[in-house]
Amino acid sequence: MKIWFTSDTHFSHHNTLRYCGRPFFTIEQCDAVIIKRWNELVKPEDFVYHLGDVAMHTAPMKRILPLLNGKKILIIGNHDLMYPYFIKTRGQKFVDRMTEEYKNAGFTEIHSSGLEIGQPGAPWVKIRLSHFPTKNAEDRYHNDKHDSARPIDDGKLNICGHIHQNWLKRGNNINVGVDVWNFTPVSLEDIVYLYNTGLKNLNNPYPIRTFIWTKYHTLTWYFKRFINLFKSDQGQKVVTGPRNRN
Repeated sequence: MKIWFTSDTHFSHHNTLRYCGRPFFTIEQCDAVIIKRWNELVKPEDFVYHLGDVAMHTAPMKRILPLLNGKKILIIGNHDLMYPYFIKTRGQKFVDRMTEEYKNAGFTEIHSSGLEIGQPGAPWVKIRLSHFPTKNAEDRYHNDKHDSARPIDDGKLNICGHIHQNWLKRGNNINVGVDVWNFTPVSLEDIVYLYNTGLKNLNNPYPIRTFIWTKYHTLTWYFKRFINLFKSDQGQKVVTGPRNRN
């Protein structure tokens, strides 16, 4: 039995192709690769901690989660529908219903961001599981929108997600988001090894790939938008143009 971590799968979320430079032509291809690589590594008896942002909607989550091996535990991210924001905007009943839907889809446990677990073989060594990096993990990608939810850096290993392709390691933070791990879960052994190397900062290991695919998806998005605007304009001319009197 092994322990794995992943984050920010964003199943069937088209915008991640453009915003994160994901190296796929379609979101369906992206989903299929994540499923395949997950199941190549994770065995049915393994545990997988998903550190948030499973999908933007429940439909893709309900479709995909049963296909994934392992006992799955969720650490709530800001796009998961039990995040405190949704209590304010949609009410407690909505959040309670979403919690049940996530569990029925396949999560055996659901926890708030900041859960601490003991390291196997050394339970006194605590590891924090947080959707967010710590407050001091700031760089040019830093956005203070979720600062209040970020934990304080108290020296613990903080396994996190949220920042997608922006970096792999900052101080005591290790990002397990799929965008910096070639769309695979990460084993606890690999995380501990990386943490103990002493390297303080590690950036996205795929910067050229990310740059190229970001440009590709951005250009594709603008092209499709132009075509749709052109079609809309042509349709309007047909409707409002001069009447044929012949």
